[in-house]
Amino acid sequence: MRVLHVVKSLDRGGAEVLLVETGRVCQPLVEPSYAWFLQGSTAVLDQLRSVGDVTCLGAASTAAIPFALPALRRLVRRTKPDLLHAHLPLAGVAARLVGADLGVPVVYTEHNVFRGYHPLTQLAARATWRLQRTVIAVSAEVARSLPTGMNDPTVVVVPNGVPVERFQSASQHRTAVRAALGMHDGDVVVMTVAVFRSAKRLERLVATAATIEASAPASKLRFVLVGDGPLGPEIRADACRVDPRRLVLTGARTDVADLLAAADIFLLTSDREGLPVAVLEAMAAGLPVVATSVGGIPEVIDSTCGVLVDPELDETALPQLLSSTLRVLEGNPDRRRALSAAAKQRVQQRFGIQRMADAIHDVYRQALS
Repeated sequence: MRVLHVVKSLDRGGAEVLLVETGRVCQPLVEPSYAWFLQGSTAVLDQLRSVGDVTCLGAASTAAIPFALPALRRLVRRTKPDLLHAHLPLAGVAARLVGADLGVPVVYTEHNVFRGYHPLTQLAARATWRLQRTVIAVSAEVARSLPTGMNDPTVVVVPNGVPVERFQSASQHRTAVRAALGMHDGDVVVMTVAVFRSAKRLERLVATAATIEASAPASKLRFVLVGDGPLGPEIRADACRVDPRRLVLTGARTDVADLLAAADIFLLTSDREGLPVAVLEAMAAGLPVVATSVGGIPEVIDSTCGVLVDPELDETALPQLLSSTLRVLEGNPDRRRALSAAAKQRVQQRFGIQRMADAIHDVYRQALS
């Protein structure tokens, strides 16, 4: 079965990482290839090339994506895939139009809660929504957010997955990585891995670190923020108000498994999500998760493996709540160990990458039947 994946960019976000991970485990049942629009975004290009053929469709900007539709049409005619699998809204619109034109069935994965997109993006998606066979939603909450109506495509919930063994085996590097980050034996390391976008609300993380710095200067909590992205300059400027020994920014990294192995708690402060891959990776690494209760996160995290907080709290109350939650976990290593064990067990049982790939393969077979 030849499947051409169509995606907007190859930046290092959750959807793009999943392209690499599912591509590695889907063969030989599926022969994947990849097409992306934004020519300047290549963070996972080399990884994808190790999985299948990769083609840039040559759009210089998001606004130029419609002008790259002929390039996608030519690619489909030349490679003759059995199925197009699109990811995220604009790539979905493009794939649906080309698929309908050339008679190639389309599967689309929605990675985020639909209402979080720009109104014009929603409008374009709705206008082409019925030109696809199946929609994969990465969580039940994402599925509930999708457009509905007569003759709509089938919606199937396929939760994201991660290569659990890779994150569990990285624990052997814990001591060396902590030392490289400047952390000491007694420190309790709180880590966030994220693309620096508005939805991640990373200013809340900075405010939480600043709150602890001011209210509990003797605390052993240390924050590590891994990543970069469009809001990088703003986040780095904001972080300057916190002692650099309290808050470390690593920049974009590819050794995420090793970094997570060096942490003790994972923190996510988003105001919208689908089902964040970073949370599943943290759980696989055995980290208790403290997160805002948004999107599909409550479908993964409960009181046995983490702590959920109300994202609707104001921007003074939320950092206060997060800081007090983290302080409680800092002072209770037994609780952290219990949450860690439950997190590892849950992700291993329900969120492995092979389970995800097998479920997607079932969707492909149904779409082609």
